[in-house]
Amino acid sequence: MLTKLKTSRTKHGIIRIISIIKDGKLKNYMENEATTNVIDPSQLKGILGIKKLDDPLPSFWFEIQKYPNMVGYFCALAVIFSHHRNIEVFKNSSSNMKGVMHKQDFDEKSFTNLRGILTSSGASRIEDARADEVPYNFSKVFSHGEIGVLVKNLILNRLNTIGWSENAEDSEFKRSFLEQCIWYGFHKVFGLTESQLESWFSGNSLVPENYSKENINYNKYIPIDTHILASLSSKQLIIITGPSGTGKTYGIRRLAASLNPYYNIDRNYNLAFIPIEAGWKDGRHLIGYKNPFSESGEQYETTPLINLLLKASSAQNSDLPFFIIFDEMNLSHVEMYFARFLSLIETAKHPKLLSEPLLSVEDLLLLKKTFKYSYTYISLINEAIENGGLYIPKNVYFIGTVNIDETTYMFSPKVLDRAFVIEKNTDKPSTIFNEEENSKYQSTIPLEKAYKLFLSELSSDNIQKELIDFLDDVYEILKNNFPFGYRVIRECNDYYNVLNNFKRQLDDVPEWLNKNNINNIIFDEILMQKILPKIHGNRKQLATLLPKLVEFCKANGEVIYPRSFHKLKSMERNLQNSGYCGFVV
Repeated sequence: MLTKLKTSRTKHGIIRIISIIKDGKLKNYMENEATTNVIDPSQLKGILGIKKLDDPLPSFWFEIQKYPNMVGYFCALAVIFSHHRNIEVFKNSSSNMKGVMHKQDFDEKSFTNLRGILTSSGASRIEDARADEVPYNFSKVFSHGEIGVLVKNLILNRLNTIGWSENAEDSEFKRSFLEQCIWYGFHKVFGLTESQLESWFSGNSLVPENYSKENINYNKYIPIDTHILASLSSKQLIIITGPSGTGKTYGIRRLAASLNPYYNIDRNYNLAFIPIEAGWKDGRHLIGYKNPFSESGEQYETTPLINLLLKASSAQNSDLPFFIIFDEMNLSHVEMYFARFLSLIETAKHPKLLSEPLLSVEDLLLLKKTFKYSYTYISLINEAIENGGLYIPKNVYFIGTVNIDETTYMFSPKVLDRAFVIEKNTDKPSTIFNEEENSKYQSTIPLEKAYKLFLSELSSDNIQKELIDFLDDVYEILKNNFPFGYRVIRECNDYYNVLNNFKRQLDDVPEWLNKNNINNIIFDEILMQKILPKIHGNRKQLATLLPKLVEFCKANGEVIYPRSFHKLKSMERNLQNSGYCGFVV
């Protein structure tokens, strides 16, 4: 019976109905101009829900004039519900109050008219007035319960047109109004659940998922681990190593949750958790691949990482940090599956070098097929296409967690050179419940300041003489076995500037930074995170080197770099016991 619902979809002029109603001139138009064919009379009757041009107009057309900002949306819904074919297409293209209309789903004239209605109504962008795919968003309508009542009356008008009534004898119509709407799938046209449709039709407002910065409480104080924050502020890639159960993954998850402004809507909005599997030999598990055999022809198969990068790359999210966790990162050779990222992260750090996109415009056009009816992702992909491809933005941070056993692989110098390494160790069980011990890295700061500390770019030209003297001394010890180059020096300098900036900016300075000799603290961390991780070998290679480094950690008989000192002593013991040692062994 729904097929009886049809009106002309190819005549031009219907777009004028929006301005006529907004201007309060509908009654005058019907009395004086309706027969002039400015708007096709048969099409006009179908949209307005009348049989003859001189029939009384349904009251909802006058009621909607009280809400001028909603007139366009209401008219767009009236057009959609004027033809059964529109209903079928929009039923399959809507989700979560949003969707995408495609040219291929309509004949050309019908698509042109519907596209004009959507872009004129406010449901779609004016920029899409000539596009072959039109993302639309009706979520503003659903926040007005009174509009829901008017739309209910509009649909009741449409059902009456095809013969439905409360006491209809036809078997297809032996349902209540709401049951009939659900049976026809009208709730899917709106992208609503059945209960949401009932609530909205009853006059209740629906609260859509609102990822608007207007709703972010930037003044909210959050707890933050400044130890991890400092490393991530200096480098987009960090590796966290340590025995199982020491909180490697939990710490990053907690940090991401603290910095997620939409946590109540989507707990993983700024986080992708990717368990690495043994046997990965290329990047397709991370960045996807072209599939030539899909139902719609060649398309690009996406991944959780690509989905997160699309969000992070949007201008709306440019000041929000996003996190990608690679769990058990060394179950496969990092150099094989992560090679492209290692290169692109480095290129992005150099403003004078031309960045290369991770996905080209051609890839993104194929990716659209995967998200054919997703308003959110089609909009994000379109934004990436306008930028010339999908790049790795500076607000994305990659964190790998690492365990070392017979099933894992060691990291090459190439990887360690490009990362900061944080070691998490076990301790006495009593320290787990020791608040003072657990809080030495913690600081409580406003959300806005946390974002600025993450994303602020300090000048790399500000080279500190004390740091260079320290690195010169370290280099003299390591130059024959484990020399380091410009990249390590630059990143050590970044870390030095970041920590000094933290001490100036933080009102709640954490215990580990609240010391008189801040340089020794920073130099100790630089040894632990950038220098020592590359050291590994047998007795012949390390028997004389390790003692020199141990002595380097002392001055006048006192230990000045305690974390590095204890780590080196542990490495000495491993070398003595097994004949081999390394930072993560």
